[in-house]
Amino acid sequence: MRRKRVAVATVIFGLSCLAGQPALLGQGDANLLAEANARIERYRKGVERFYTILFSHPAVEANSWWDLSDQGAWQGAPAGLLRKDMSPKPAYDALLRLINDKWWTRAEVKAGRGGEARLRRFYGDYKVVVKQGGREVAGTFSFDKSTSAPIEVQLR
Repeated sequence: MRRKRVAVATVIFGLSCLAGQPALLGQGDANLLAEANARIERYRKGVERFYTILFSHPAVEANSWWDLSDQGAWQGAPAGLLRKDMSPKPAYDALLRLINDKWWTRAEVKAGRGGEARLRRFYGDYKVVVKQGGREVAGTFSFDKSTSAPIEVQLR
């Protein structure tokens, strides 16, 4: 019988969620600190996978990255998203793509007769622009965990 290895961080994360507590996470080590040139692709994939898991779990409310750059990083570890010369690492580019492309709601929808439109979206603040016959009006709305009723947007 083959045993599956489970990281301590995964167990702690799971117990926190089972207890009904929101998960507020730091970068931790998550086996990501040991970056070397030969492992840079593995590091990128690990960062991408780790953040995807965090983003997809409903108990996660926040996350932070301790060292943005390798310059002055804790114990000299190459744990930053940027190198000492401030050039981006592949992990930085991967996170940028996730945040600004994959996890960003961009949509064009057509409203029904009553002016209603349905949209699957991520939590956040939104700007709606309605164009009809050369005229353009806009409005804003927010969508978060507490939103359960349809959202009415005032257009001006």
